[in-house]
Amino acid sequence: LATMMRRSSSIERLGRGLASLATCSSHASRFSNQALDPDWQVGGWYKVSANEVSIWSSPNGKAERVGCLQSSDEVLLVGLHGETSAAEPMGLVVPWSANSPTPGWMILEGPLIRRRLEGSWELKARYTVQSPATLRSGKALTSDWVGEVDPGDEVTVLELGFNEEQKPRLRMRICSGNGQVGWLSPLTSSGHQLLCPLNLLSEKVIDVHKQQSKNLQNFREVGAHVAISAGPRGSVTAMAGGRRTSFTPGSSVPWEVGGQYRILERLSFREDATICSKELGKFRAGQLAEVCDVQLVDQPRGTCPCALIRVIEGSDTGKQGWVLCTSKDGHDQVDTRNQLEAAKVHARLKQEEPEGMNNPMGNADVAKTVHVRRQHVTDKRQVVGRKSWKRLHCLSGVLRPCYRGYAPGKSRHGQDAARLLD
Repeated sequence: LATMMRRSSSIERLGRGLASLATCSSHASRFSNQALDPDWQVGGWYKVSANEVSIWSSPNGKAERVGCLQSSDEVLLVGLHGETSAAEPMGLVVPWSANSPTPGWMILEGPLIRRRLEGSWELKARYTVQSPATLRSGKALTSDWVGEVDPGDEVTVLELGFNEEQKPRLRMRICSGNGQVGWLSPLTSSGHQLLCPLNLLSEKVIDVHKQQSKNLQNFREVGAHVAISAGPRGSVTAMAGGRRTSFTPGSSVPWEVGGQYRILERLSFREDATICSKELGKFRAGQLAEVCDVQLVDQPRGTCPCALIRVIEGSDTGKQGWVLCTSKDGHDQVDTRNQLEAAKVHARLKQEEPEGMNNPMGNADVAKTVHVRRQHVTDKRQVVGRKSWKRLHCLSGVLRPCYRGYAPGKSRHGQDAARLLD
């Protein structure tokens, strides 16, 4: 009997081992079957696939070893050396690992899996500001102050890079909602997110559009978009967004002819702009469409913008028809965030460059304007700070009240009044 029990126990352990081996094999098969990215992207988070991976002080042959990475560690790629198509491209990475907190250079192909992880930063994307952040004229953290962005603001990414002095950090050239252009850090040196890593130009904006939670209403009242995340690459689990109302009768139409916008809800499309015209079908939410024409039509509830759109990305690609851009209660059914915004800003900046060269006093005027604006912000902050003007922001998923322009956890009276978060 004892012998039979021992055999039964051995068979049971063998069965569990085989089942575990089969599970690991299936996971490995699924992992290997996932498509790799075509190239390496600055701003992307990547996973280490090997043990004892060295990172170096520089990309040349005389570099010193500054750290070591282990399998499953995650790194943020902030810079590239040489051509990404080279046999052994080098990249400047910021590790998120207790074993190697020092940024450094490493060989990308082989030690890293060329597949961006969730929470990666992208070019031409649009993000929401979570905490007050400083805009500067260059990548360097010591470059001139240009302005600031506040919680709830949305910014468009124009360029990605890194600062070459001090500890390397990812830097992002952005355009704010009021047209201000400057460099900021999406992450602080300690890993806190100043921007929410959810691209509002992607299909994920549909989830933001659907947020109807009453618990988030208080956050909207103070203008703070809140993302709950864990660490510098935490996934967004909640965001104060909800349905937006971008058009009111008598105001300008926010949808431009030639612009590309995301469809937020399942929409009926018709032959003509009139409500009594023939319905041709329905467009699915999340698809990307180009606006070919815009008209204001009279509805029982009042004037409503109606757009002729053509789907350029999605299951209905090639189909076109007239849709109502707003619903019965006035909220947007077609997003107002133009996918071509980054290209428009680049064109504007390129046009402004010759004008600055032709105006020898331009730089002096700009410097004077920046000084006046900075002094105005400083004076305003000193006055309002005494009245406990607070804003909500989120650092690693923890909501904290902070005085605008001051780092949490430090005395605001002991800080430089013009200093914001970089």
